[in-house]
Amino acid sequence: MDPFNIDIVRRCCGSSDNIRDYFLDERYLIDMDQNDMVTPQMLSVTAVDLMLDELSEIGISSNFRAEELLLSPMDLDTLFNLRSKFDKDNFYKFLKSLKPEVYSEFCGIVENVSLPEDLFIEIADFMTAILPLDTSWEIIQRSVEYWYSTKNFSKHISAIISKVDIHSDPNTTPINDSNVVEISHFLEHMKERDAQVKVLVDYITSKVFGLDGNRLDFYVKNYDRDKLNPDCIAKFARYDATHPEEEPDFLVHHHETVYHHLEYWKKMDETYEQLECKGPYGPNKEQVIMILVSLILDGFFGNDLHRELSKFKMYMMETTWAFAEKLVSFDYEAVLRGDVK
Repeated sequence: MDPFNIDIVRRCCGSSDNIRDYFLDERYLIDMDQNDMVTPQMLSVTAVDLMLDELSEIGISSNFRAEELLLSPMDLDTLFNLRSKFDKDNFYKFLKSLKPEVYSEFCGIVENVSLPEDLFIEIADFMTAILPLDTSWEIIQRSVEYWYSTKNFSKHISAIISKVDIHSDPNTTPINDSNVVEISHFLEHMKERDAQVKVLVDYITSKVFGLDGNRLDFYVKNYDRDKLNPDCIAKFARYDATHPEEEPDFLVHHHETVYHHLEYWKKMDETYEQLECKGPYGPNKEQVIMILVSLILDGFFGNDLHRELSKFKMYMMETTWAFAEKLVSFDYEAVLRGDVK
């Protein structure tokens, strides 16, 4: 029996290289008695047990048994969200991406928590506060009654903070005499784009109803904000000034991690295909609006805009694509000129 034909085993392997290697090497055979039979249930339980072990190693535990989790999709989803969000590499990259003031606030929370079991709760509350639209953190925050942290969790988080601090030099800045003009022009350009985004979204929301206003406001407020992070603003300013033919790595990363780019959905599709996950994962209506806005800012209008937006069609549900096609019908050149309101 091939364990990788079992959905839950495949999903666990996609979450952990160690678990993947465990099944590739068929180590589960070593732990079996002669009379044991390899069954999908046994392999599924083994995979979830390994996930629980990995969470326990970083200091997150619960009273759930693998068999119980397999019978509860909601609790099983929590398991995978915990494993992903608190993975040492993922959490390190996340902390590195925070603005200095937000990172300082996070560190202050960690320093002020005296009981290990409270740290998980405090971090979950903090993350849902700063990322209100991140459903993974919302799922984790709702689980604090069933999952708890131990001393190992405090050590795990502290070790990641130490790594962030070691690789951060507060005495350096990307702005210097050689690029201050470039960065100034880039900031002005970003300010102009912010204004255009608001004009376009305001116009669309005056024509289309039934949208999630809070979600859309969040998208507008945070549009391309990652480009202004201290670690990469100079790189984006340089790219904006020169526009080299080959995309640099930081721009590729931006495209693959920001939802209004086609590369993001291609990457998402590859992940879902690899793990054989089920269920919708395409853009919601508010994200479709921001995808459209992004294409307009790139200079696409009319038929060209429809052609570029059509590249996203395969990732949308039929009703979402119908919504997207309706948006294309508006005269956005006139909107940006101020001829229509």
